[in-house]
Amino acid sequence: MLQSYAKFVSQIFFPELNAAAEFYKRLTQEVEQKKPGSRMLFARDEPKTSGDGSKTQIQLELELPPNDVLSELGICLPKNVQM
Repeated sequence: MLQSYAKFVSQIFFPELNAAAEFYKRLTQEVEQKKPGSRMLFARDEPKTSGDGSKTQIQLELELPPNDVLSELGICLPKNVQM
């Protein structure tokens, strides 16, 4: 029943969630093959730079999005469920 409810809620309120989750899952798998243990990072804004001529500092604000949205939310849909 939980899986049916998860499917219903995601279709009604977040119709693009499954496609986005699948994209990031495949992207994560691709990166994981090349560099095991990696995590995806998103920059919130453009990097801020400052310097005094001999030294440059770069400041970043990073987000750690989930690598597999559905599984990190505890939702595991059967393979034959189409969203």
